[in-house]
Amino acid sequence: MSTSILTYKHSILRAERNEIRLIRLHPGQSYHDICIDIFHVDPSLNPSYEALSYAWGDPTRSEKITVRSRSPASGRSNTTEYPGTFTADLTHTFAALYISRNLAIALRHLRLPKDVRTLWIDAISINQDDIEERSEEVAKMGSLYSNAWRVIVWLGGSSQDSLLALQTLRNIRQDTDFFEKDGLRSFLTRGETGELERSPNGWRAEVLKWIAIRSLLNRPWFGRLWIFQEIGHAKKAVVVVGKDELSWEAFRVAVFWIIYMTEGKAPLSDIFDAAYLRQIDSLLQENPGRALERLLDSTKKAICFDPRDRIYAILSLLHPYDPIRKAIEPDYAKSVEQVYQEVTVRQIQLTSQLRLLALCSFWNSESTLQLPSWVPDLSIPNPLEQILNSNASGPSNHKSPLTLSERYLTIRGTVAGVISEILTPITLSARLPEILAVCYSWEPPNAAATAYVTGGDLMTAFITTLFFGAISELNDFGMPLEYDKLRGVYENTVVRGVTDVIEDDGDDNVNEWYNTRHLQSYLPGRALFRTKEGHIGLCPAAARVGDSIVIAYGCATPLVLRPAFDHYFVGGECYVSGLMNGEALFGPLPQGWTLQSWKAINREKRPIFKSPTGRTTLTDPRLQSLSKGSQISFLPRGKKRRYSVAGQGRSDDDEIVTGTEERNREQQQMSGVNNPKNLLPGLMIKEFVLI
Repeated sequence: MSTSILTYKHSILRAERNEIRLIRLHPGQSYHDICIDIFHVDPSLNPSYEALSYAWGDPTRSEKITVRSRSPASGRSNTTEYPGTFTADLTHTFAALYISRNLAIALRHLRLPKDVRTLWIDAISINQDDIEERSEEVAKMGSLYSNAWRVIVWLGGSSQDSLLALQTLRNIRQDTDFFEKDGLRSFLTRGETGELERSPNGWRAEVLKWIAIRSLLNRPWFGRLWIFQEIGHAKKAVVVVGKDELSWEAFRVAVFWIIYMTEGKAPLSDIFDAAYLRQIDSLLQENPGRALERLLDSTKKAICFDPRDRIYAILSLLHPYDPIRKAIEPDYAKSVEQVYQEVTVRQIQLTSQLRLLALCSFWNSESTLQLPSWVPDLSIPNPLEQILNSNASGPSNHKSPLTLSERYLTIRGTVAGVISEILTPITLSARLPEILAVCYSWEPPNAAATAYVTGGDLMTAFITTLFFGAISELNDFGMPLEYDKLRGVYENTVVRGVTDVIEDDGDDNVNEWYNTRHLQSYLPGRALFRTKEGHIGLCPAAARVGDSIVIAYGCATPLVLRPAFDHYFVGGECYVSGLMNGEALFGPLPQGWTLQSWKAINREKRPIFKSPTGRTTLTDPRLQSLSKGSQISFLPRGKKRRYSVAGQGRSDDDEIVTGTEERNREQQQMSGVNNPKNLLPGLMIKEFVLI
């Protein structure tokens, strides 16, 4: 083979056949040069191939491999291959292709001793130098991984402890029966794994195994953004470390069990970082079709080289019927600012919701992007954990004309309060002892004997605020925890400063564990605030006295807005005690009604209300007070509430809602305007121009 061979050039994929490139990895020993074939194929013919998922590492193409192309005597290379079309009129040509060091290492380990291996590899199968092709192929990546007969998860070469890690995970899976339904997991263990569950001292004796697994989970692959799509679409996958393998199913169950045991066993919780395990947990979930804002939040700590991939890498994980999935097409010719603003505008236009505004932040002072404050800067993600199970805007939608190029966004809502005091914030790096101490310093004096502005006493409002409305993380469905139990958690952890991990040997201890973990997860980066109107809540630490707390139509959480003359900057979401279930716009629930729980419908969580008779319903009982002639209707998909309202809005920016005006506006639908009229009489609705 000549050493002066030409550099390989990708031939054009034929769009009319929707061609893809596959790679034949030729057999060889570890010391042999890497040799591959690159060929085009029509995916409708169901070609058999494996898709490689690996950590790119340094993208510099420093390693040379040889591409052997089959071509007719005429000299045309990269011919499309179809069954039964091979002829003897083919010759071989050779060219040099440069790839990254990490990929070269993977190919040396993955090639077989005697057989050819057919692969799809993004760095080779996509011409990375062709922006147009790159955009088109990235849009197909979900199907490219789902059509592969297997996905290879390459974690890197073997190390001193990698064999121990994989063998331990393999043993855990063999000892464990795993059950999963509607997001709830249960385990039935036996053998050595069962003994470990029952004997805390056994964990310490096996500490080297857990350190080995921790080392494995800290490998670069787990930090990549693209892996959420690559493994999320795999119908079958295998984890490969050096020459050792473990099925993805076994790996997944074993790690789930470790996560489960870490939540309540001191030895393991001392070894594994809880926040990092939550990121791993999100990766392992078989949950296709998550909402955009939840995907953005759950993947925000993952690494990608191109900031535009914050959007492009997760598009295929959206619900198949999510309109955003079809409205956004990967286009690497667009700037980062264009991509971020486009997805924000499209999400508002297509859903009439302002969900992405909750991801905005005052933290992005280091960003170089020129974005309006109402467009989340995903290149520097909001470091705060997203507030879940909130319904502050009730059954309302946002509607206003908006184009992709606009720098201003006009929203409507009401000022729930103006921040008058912000107490000592909890730093982002705070550990549990500091978190508990700061929480205790926040406790208002004489709180139990002081009335709260929305009802009840100030102590109840304070404690439920710390836990974002008494929602326990015992499950992910937002089941309310009784206040007396929550008060017990507060006294046993915050007041006493208990930081020991609680063993899961009883319901009360489990509640303490999960709610203490809640404090660790959700309070860093936040501070307790008070408003001039008497509300208390939790705001981003970057908020300031004088910032407005706004309940906006179509935004499930209250927003922190900073006045700037006649405009406002968006600082993200906050929690306000007593205003998280639509009370600011629609008033309290009718006598005897309660918010029972939350239910996932079409990948969106909706509140379930309980009547005085015990009947549960998804319909907000406050809608039943609509004027005569009003009606409730639902979109056929997505179950966004719509109801009729009446009349025309005022021409000025502010409007006072009265019972008379409500009766005069029976024919307009709330989903078509952004001023629903079954609001509290006398409530001031205002326009806010966001910049």
